[in-house]
This record gives sequence, structure tokens and C-alpha cells, in this order.
Amino acid sequence: MPYSNFTFSTVKKMFELSTVKNSFAILNQTDNDRVESIEEVLVDDAKIENLLKTIDYNLPLATAISTKKARSELSIVPVLLTVRKLLNDKISLFSGVEFNVNEKLQLNGICDYIISKSSEQYCVEVPVLTIAEAKEADLNLGMGKVIAEMVAFQQFNRESNLGIKNIYGCVSNGTHWRFLRLEDRNLHIDNRDRYLYPIEDLVETFRSILSN
Repeated sequence: MPYSNFTFSTVKKMFELSTVKNSFAILNQTDNDRVESIEEVLVDDAKIENLLKTIDYNLPLATAISTKKARSELSIVPVLLTVRKLLNDKISLFSGVEFNVNEKLQLNGICDYIISKSSEQYCVEVPVLTIAEAKEADLNLGMGKVIAEMVAFQQFNRESNLGIKNIYGCVSNGTHWRFLRLEDRNLHIDNRDRYLYPIEDLVETFRSILSN
């Protein structure tokens, strides 16, 4: 699985990416805009409340088992499914699928999670967000893989003439979530990791990316 072979330094060098520090932005929101957006998410109290109950129940179990699979199934999947519900199933969610773009450049292999802006659930059509499970619960160890997948998404969308400007990525160990954005060869890394709590902030970050 070549995606997982990349480290942060190797993917940055191979694809000539420039890291833009402390400049991550999703929708270039002001603080007031962000508060209003979070309030929009809170309008659907039932879905958020159900997610909170699920996470509160699952998290101790995920922590006790302490495996990558448990963290994924018990912490990551509920969040992604809730985001899909909040967007009225207008996006598609893929788990553990092959996404092969260019084998010569090692842009092939298994992606942990892919979110597409198309509602088509039988094939990936408009990939815009990839989520990678952190190796050994260390977010830094998952950075190379998720960035390589972001580059693959970018190439796929360009070849398909989809006009997608930004590709997003996220590395998560189930409790910590780090977001990235790729625009051309500029890699923006969020300097503030998100957490499961407050859950509204995490859900709003996903909703903002996918509503853009």
C-alpha cells in the first residue's frame, strides 16, 4: 500500500509541496461567522445529542481496547456518519477502499476514509476529503499518508476536469483530529488540533469543508 509508505518529508519533497504555517482556513470565516455556523449545526439538536450519547458510550471502550480498529469503529465512524446525516446524505462516504491514481508516483493503495461531494455511493466521483487513522495513535505518523492521498485526489479531480480548488485531509486517532488543506502545491496545516469535545466544533469543521 504505497500511500502508507510516505512520510511527511518524503511526500513533501517528491511532490514539491510548500508548507504554509499557521494559515489554515476552511471558509475564511470570521469568529462571528464561525459562531453562527456552529449555531446552525446545533439547530438539529437530535442528531448532535445522539452523537454525544454514542461517543460518551463508545469512548471508554475504545480507550480500553486501545487498537487502531477500535478507535476507528467506535470514535471516527460515528462522527463521519453524523456529518453525512447533517448534510442530508448529499455526500458519499467510503471506508477501506482502493483509490489508484498513478502507480508510477505511488499514488495508489487503500484509503481509510474518503468523502466525496457526490451522493453516488457505488464509486468515488468527486473526492474532496480524506481521513487517515493515525499510526500508533500518533498524528504525526499519519501525516505522510494523508498528504499523499490528498495529492492523489488533486490529480484525479484535475484529470476529470472537476474544477475542485481545495483538497482537504484529516489525521485522527479517534480523540484528536488534525486538518490539512492542499491548494496547488501549498499545504496548509491547521495549527489547532480539534478534539471530540466540544463535539459541535469538530462537526462544524467537517460541515464547513463539505458545504463549501
